[in-house]
Amino acid sequence: MGLLEQVYEKAKENPQRVAFPEALNEKMMEAAYETGKDGYIIPVLVGCKDEIKKALSDRGYEERVFTIVDINEE
Repeated sequence: MGLLEQVYEKAKENPQRVAFPEALNEKMMEAAYETGKDGYIIPVLVGCKDEIKKALSDRGYEERVFTIVDINEE
């Protein structure tokens, strides 16, 4: 097993939360989705919950992969 594979396996053993404050950015959302879906991180999307959910749906991403933090909730 190569070095990169070892790093990936270690990340899967203890995935950490990673916040994405630019959650609506298409590239950021894609990166968060791919790494979250594969179990390397726990992606946290930060922004307007309704806008984030719409973007997830429009882009075909599974909402269950993400934790969403709504900046509009008090």
